[in-house]
Amino acid sequence: MTRTEHLLTILAEECAEVAQRVSKALRFGLHEIQEGQPLNNADRILAELRDLDEAVNMLVKEGSLTTHPSIRTEAHDQKRAKVERLLLMSAKLGTLNENAGTASSTRMEPSPSQPVLTLPRLHCGCWGQCQYPAVPTDSAGHFFGG
Repeated sequence: MTRTEHLLTILAEECAEVAQRVSKALRFGLHEIQEGQPLNNADRILAELRDLDEAVNMLVKEGSLTTHPSIRTEAHDQKRAKVERLLLMSAKLGTLNENAGTASSTRMEPSPSQPVLTLPRLHCGCWGQCQYPAVPTDSAGHFFGG
């Protein structure tokens, strides 16, 4: 395998790890802490997203993937619009209950001292001059992780 093929394999593995952790959060709640683990599911999702982000950055830095801010902005807008359309369709079909709250609401509510997390957007890899934040923060803007 070439270096690019290895990095693409790592990228695929990181995508699967994000999906697995999101599945665990849906099943057990964002604030559940798995036995033997120091972090709750929300923090573990953020950790997996950071790993995924770095796999993307490595592919961008070597030129295997390219990004352009205006394309990314348009892509984000298109994805957001698509998700909103699908949410409306789900609501019309009766599979979305907007009064149910978050995935963790039926399992374990966060305490007032636990902020609700917002997931970071992946960025282009410039670490500083980019309009796409690389740092995961809570709803109050406090830094999470390291």
